[in-house]
Amino acid sequence: MARTRQKAKQKKAKRLEQERKAAERSGQPVRDSGSSGALAEAGESSGEQAELADAQREAVAELQEAQRAAEVATAPETKPVPVPDGRTAKPSRRDRRKEPAKPERGKPEPRKRPARADRKEARQRGRVVNFLIQVWAELRRVQWPTRSQVTQATTVVVVFCLIAGAYLGIWDYLFNKLIKAFL
Repeated sequence: MARTRQKAKQKKAKRLEQERKAAERSGQPVRDSGSSGALAEAGESSGEQAELADAQREAVAELQEAQRAAEVATAPETKPVPVPDGRTAKPSRRDRRKEPAKPERGKPEPRKRPARADRKEARQRGRVVNFLIQVWAELRRVQWPTRSQVTQATTVVVVFCLIAGAYLGIWDYLFNKLIKAFL
């Protein structure tokens, strides 16, 4: 299982556990831990609470349906291999290796070596032009920071400079007084 999917499932489980605890504290209906997804109703007597429970059941059903759809969409496709007695078997390890691996989202594809024609063309361009083309290609691959990351880093640098300046200023003042006292 891919790490990103595993982390997402862990985060989802943690979030559901927090929601369950919050619902228990507030006295609202709580989802059962069983796989049925039914709601345990804690002391419901009024029609309003019953409507709330129905709405929660519908929301849970919609959420489960969306999760199933997402799992189906992200599940790897395997081709069934027919077996002589009419059943379909799981593809063999060799067959699975032959299938091209689908790259995970967010991971860049490995850099491929240029074809011979591209390398020959690069030699004819000249060193400076080739260098500038490579610089431009590297700049396109850079992951630029977001505005919030830049703001945070700038704040850290400014605060550190103020602290270092105050520290050095205090020592300068003390040694200045000490030297004047001796002279």
